[in-house]
Amino acid sequence: MIKKHTTHLQLLEDCATNLTARTKPEFKMDSKETEEQCSNASTKEQNEGALRKKRRRTGKTARRRRAKKQEIEGYSKGKLVENSDRSQSLPGVLERRNNQLDEEDFETLKSQLGFLPGNAVCVAARENDLCGNLVLESTNEDGAIYVENTSEKNKRAPAVMQLYPLAIRAKHPGGKNGKKFKGRKRGDGSVKDSNTTENEDSLTPSKKSRDWKLEDGSIVEPFPTIYWLTNPKLRILISKLEDMAEYSVKAMQQKLQSDEEALAKMKIAHENYGKVRWSLLTEEDQTEISQRKWDSVLGLGSGVAGIKKFDAVKCLHTHTAHYLAGDENNVIGKWTIEALQEQFGE
Repeated sequence: MIKKHTTHLQLLEDCATNLTARTKPEFKMDSKETEEQCSNASTKEQNEGALRKKRRRTGKTARRRRAKKQEIEGYSKGKLVENSDRSQSLPGVLERRNNQLDEEDFETLKSQLGFLPGNAVCVAARENDLCGNLVLESTNEDGAIYVENTSEKNKRAPAVMQLYPLAIRAKHPGGKNGKKFKGRKRGDGSVKDSNTTENEDSLTPSKKSRDWKLEDGSIVEPFPTIYWLTNPKLRILISKLEDMAEYSVKAMQQKLQSDEEALAKMKIAHENYGKVRWSLLTEEDQTEISQRKWDSVLGLGSGVAGIKKFDAVKCLHTHTAHYLAGDENNVIGKWTIEALQEQFGE
């Protein structure tokens, strides 16, 4: 019996060994296949994620370039669209403008921008030999159509426009689903009802209102950018610079922050920008802005285009406009012009 039992145990052990031998390789193979599948799936997911990310960047650039192409081609063909949302002018704008824009400037600005901004005050800089010496190849991708510098008349064309620090826009009804847009805080954030006014039919809104409304329902907003680059050629070339790693906004900011002398000049440029912006406002508008607490945006504490951190860079277009308007302390604008000459100069 003992021998028989031993034989039976051996038989069971042999069966177990054989079973393990048969199933173990299969298990290993399945595990290996699973690992490979997981690895492939992970790699595929990473590749797809990188591709989606790449497509987003490329798509954004492509959309921006297509928009510029359509915009500038429209200017060249005389297809000007009246932008009623931005074409209204406040009394303060008309007072400061005071016939500084002649008929020729009006027409040229419309050809450059497609409309004349309602807060346009004057031409702060005109085209010169710089634009003529910069080369921009005419391609379908970029829509490189611009005012040619082949005559004295074109050399007088506006390159930078000065804007009043307040602008009018139409009140938008809401999104596609009819839902009203959430009101933006432009002063006293404790206001609960942005539609409450002392007299809705008056040009003078309630100082407790979140929105500064006019009698036609349009809204007055702070506009901290007072220098606007209008030359299409410069705008496209500067956008090309911003796409280069060496001249991107981030690279320019790092260069600025590593240069103490440049930082000191840039601080002066920001302070000058704030002073000019505040001086553009009429006394009545200055009072209105102070009561609404918009002076944090339009006052002396903010610089180029409303920047509050003077070691930061807004965008190369804005800084270049300020530099061309006459403030040589704006080193970002100076570096941008130098980069344009280096990259695109004849």
